[in-house]
Amino acid sequence: MPPPGYYDFQSHILDIGGLSAPEICQDHIQQGGIMTLRKKCFLLSLSLVLLIFIGGCGEEGSLGEVLTFPSTRQEEPVLFDEFLDAAFANLASQDTLSLHFTLRDPAASGIARKDAAFADLSAGGIEKSRRDMESLLTQLESFSPGRLTDRQRLVYDTLKEYLTLQLDLLEYTCYEELLSPSSGLHVDLPILLSEYVFSDKQDVEDYLALLDKVDIYFSNIFSYEKEKSDLGLAMNDGAMDQVISFCNTFGTESEEHLLLASFRRKIMEADFLTDLEKEKYIDTNENTVRDKVLPSYRALAEKMETLKGTCVNEEGLAHVSGGKDYYTLLVRQATGTKDAPLMLSYRIRQQRETDMGIMTSLFAADPTLASRCAGYQYEQSDPELMLASLQQAITKDFPACSGAFASISVVDDYLAPYTAPAFYLVAPIDDYQDNVIYYNPSKVSGNLDLFTTIAHEGFPGHLYQTVMSYSYGLENVRSMLSFPGFTEGWATYVEMISYHYAGMDESLATVLEKNYSVILSLYATADIGIHYRGWDVAQTLSFFSEYGISDREVVEEIYQMILSDPANYLKYYVGYLSFLSLRQEMAAKYPDTFTLYEFHKCILETGPTSFDLLEEELDDYFLRLAAEAAA
Repeated sequence: MPPPGYYDFQSHILDIGGLSAPEICQDHIQQGGIMTLRKKCFLLSLSLVLLIFIGGCGEEGSLGEVLTFPSTRQEEPVLFDEFLDAAFANLASQDTLSLHFTLRDPAASGIARKDAAFADLSAGGIEKSRRDMESLLTQLESFSPGRLTDRQRLVYDTLKEYLTLQLDLLEYTCYEELLSPSSGLHVDLPILLSEYVFSDKQDVEDYLALLDKVDIYFSNIFSYEKEKSDLGLAMNDGAMDQVISFCNTFGTESEEHLLLASFRRKIMEADFLTDLEKEKYIDTNENTVRDKVLPSYRALAEKMETLKGTCVNEEGLAHVSGGKDYYTLLVRQATGTKDAPLMLSYRIRQQRETDMGIMTSLFAADPTLASRCAGYQYEQSDPELMLASLQQAITKDFPACSGAFASISVVDDYLAPYTAPAFYLVAPIDDYQDNVIYYNPSKVSGNLDLFTTIAHEGFPGHLYQTVMSYSYGLENVRSMLSFPGFTEGWATYVEMISYHYAGMDESLATVLEKNYSVILSLYATADIGIHYRGWDVAQTLSFFSEYGISDREVVEEIYQMILSDPANYLKYYVGYLSFLSLRQEMAAKYPDTFTLYEFHKCILETGPTSFDLLEEELDDYFLRLAAEAAA
């Protein structure tokens, strides 16, 4: 996990940070019925992972101040809610970015703004974060779950599981890569800075104060990278070259630089400022970007050059001392399941074989299906219209979502080579009606690819799940926890469903859905193979060759991407499999009351958690429906 005390940008950006996977282009059906789609882009991302939600910004406001007291059975639920509120206030206010992107109006929640600062990455800040996390867990465990309401027990169990796992991961702090080429802090920071909302003058002042501290923040990041290198955990030279390239490119001065253009636009729209104030702020921003931010990027590039050649292990975590143990914990955190990597590998293979069998049967039943798959063109090309179409199409199978607005923007040219095909910027919990989706035309291939990507990010994907969970009353403190298996698994699960909303016949939609599932399963298997089984490039090539993918250059690129983001694909695919498995299980156990609508409604009401806890909630939900139907 990342070192405690740093602000994890993925807590507010979903699906950020992925170069498209190498194109796997085939013109024919491989053995077993698998067809790989021409120029299909694959999402890579670190999803929202606020692993260090107790980042240190000084002693004031420490979570150690959140206290619980002995209580009666009647008082315990009230005190528990007070504990959660106090914990949230502390967590949300630990650094400026956390607070700004969590709450649009902190004062309305009784939270005062502190001096603008990034989270503390120093050794002292990291150690303080560990103590605070242990303190929070101790305080949580002082409550008796038997005295809490059903919903409070869900929150209790969710928070306890989360904290316990994060403390286990803290034993492997330097195993995490802060500067992953496609999802590191250097890539994500510009996105959040360009989307930093100015609601009042203090927001502008805080933003400019942050810019002025980027050099210190980057210096701390490099210190962490240097420590990794000293421990023999440095990234390989190829990954460093990508980081260096981005930093040099983004650090190049230009009148239309993202941090200049976005600031000018937001300031000119700020009706709470006078013309003179706008001019002053624009000048200050330009000077700070040119004198502090861009030189900091170039300096980071220069410093990373000094670490080249220090990589000891050019292969997966299996070849690092303690690497398999770390990967096992990382997989648990990424997937929201307790299955060991080899068990997950078995589940993934079983699903792949099932999907390939379905495809083979469909191709055998309809000889024209293969050519129709290869030649299918989705007519709509406007992403805004796609989003509106999806919002209407899902109403039979999903609860209605009203009042949520989403704008769709194109990724800035500076970021396009380094970001995913699309990403969703999570709305603040007190202003979740307005949402932003970005898509990257250079990484999206064709209208159907864009349609399913918009489904993943928008309706019924990330945007929809976030808005609905908030509207159902998701506890504030849970908005700061990370369950990527749930969030990315949900988005992948509904992306599969979206093929059936595209207006094509069911056989064609099913083949395209199962084909995408098979492709993602290959990457998921390779992730476990590389990081747990210890595959080298030759073994990875041998595996992909079994499915007709034998281009060594392509497989080497896949290998390097998986090296940079261990367990990344498992978030998507194992999360998807977990939702699919729960759907099949609930339909079998409760045939008289099960519907997709009710299944999805319970998931959204529950909110992000582990799949074990979600299964308990689903069982209780359908048992209540059965009891109501019998009454």
